[in-house]
Amino acid sequence: MKFALYFLFVILLVSGCATVAKQQVQLQPTRTAETLLVKHAIAISLDTGADRTIKADSTWKYIGNINSGKVYKPVDDVFSIEGIQQYEAYLVISGGKIVGFYLPASSNFSPLTKQVLFP
Repeated sequence: MKFALYFLFVILLVSGCATVAKQQVQLQPTRTAETLLVKHAIAISLDTGADRTIKADSTWKYIGNINSGKVYKPVDDVFSIEGIQQYEAYLVISGGKIVGFYLPASSNFSPLTKQVLFP
């Protein structure tokens, strides 16, 4: 009986944490010294169900391209997304929208189903 309750608890715990969708990509670095200043906080709803906020007055440096768009790394800060695990993440912007995140530790792209307008 105790084992069954423990097993049920573990199943409920794991099912409440969605995995982060990932696709292997190749980052093409840039030498351009472009930066973005986020003047107002931007709320993002991740596909995992978690919410993240890009801080107001944060600066992001353009570091290169992947097939999905331009990749921007936070300056003097760390940004992360989470599912079952937590991942350091950089913004991927295309067509004036945040389309997903570049995960530098694994060279993966994590797309957003609900893309966010980047003002």
